[in-house]
Amino acid sequence: MNMLLLLEKNHNLYNDPFPKWRRVSWSSECSMVAVAYSNGVVEIFNTVGASLFTIYPPRYQEGKIQVDHNNALAALIFSDVRTEKIKWAAELILIDFKGNVRSYFVSPTDGYQESHCFSFSRLYPYGISAAVDIGSLVIVAGFCHYTNDSSLRNNGLGHGLSIWRMLSDYPLLQTGIWIILLMYYCYISVPTIDEDEYMPPRVSLFNFVPEAKSLDTYDWIFRLCVSPLGRQVAALHSSGSISVWDVPSLRKRKFWSLENQPGFDSQNFEPNYLKKATTQEISPINSLKNHLVDVKWWSEKSVTL
Repeated sequence: MNMLLLLEKNHNLYNDPFPKWRRVSWSSECSMVAVAYSNGVVEIFNTVGASLFTIYPPRYQEGKIQVDHNNALAALIFSDVRTEKIKWAAELILIDFKGNVRSYFVSPTDGYQESHCFSFSRLYPYGISAAVDIGSLVIVAGFCHYTNDSSLRNNGLGHGLSIWRMLSDYPLLQTGIWIILLMYYCYISVPTIDEDEYMPPRVSLFNFVPEAKSLDTYDWIFRLCVSPLGRQVAALHSSGSISVWDVPSLRKRKFWSLENQPGFDSQNFEPNYLKKATTQEISPINSLKNHLVDVKWWSEKSVTL
């Protein structure tokens, strides 16, 4: 496929005042693309850029432009796990930074229908910072009751990582921590890791997660990316560190602090960038200039930063 071939343009997208909180996701059969704006509104388009329908967050005043990122989404997920035997083309899962989950069955021809709602607040009372799916599994990151627990400092839960499974019933589940009644999800406990781990410094995360104001000194995981085979997940930390975890056990495989990453202090020598950097020398954001903002897998054994 020629990736330089422009098939269609859409000039009617909402002029978002907080573009970094937007999300984009394609359905598995590529018949729909969902665009989530910073105010929590999700618009679904077809392959030629025509708007099919719009999903609004709760208590949203339709027709009135709301400049607010409190409903911004941490994850926008198309899934076909629960739509194989029904008429809908896919399930669209919306997860906001407060930990609220809203699920909709969607179709290019039949619009959408609400499926269920859920909340991660039982485990993440302060909200979440990232989420990513792997088939029927959803990996969630955030600040939970067990973060920084000395007895859990060497496992995924000690970093705020947990893994959940999408189900189609209402199971009563028992984990190594508690018994909980969950709707459509089940929690999988995380085993410990028998090795010491570097504890990164604490830095502000509000630049990455809008709900992080009250806990701005914790080293959050703000980005997750699953490997091509789904066996590992890479995580970016607000301290600039990067970690790699096995799936589904969430055992730590690798961990690099910012200073141990090759070329972490490399400079962008573009003239326009250098001129801009000079004028921003006293800005607080300048302390994060060497921090990673995104991670993708190049292969099962290497990542691009």
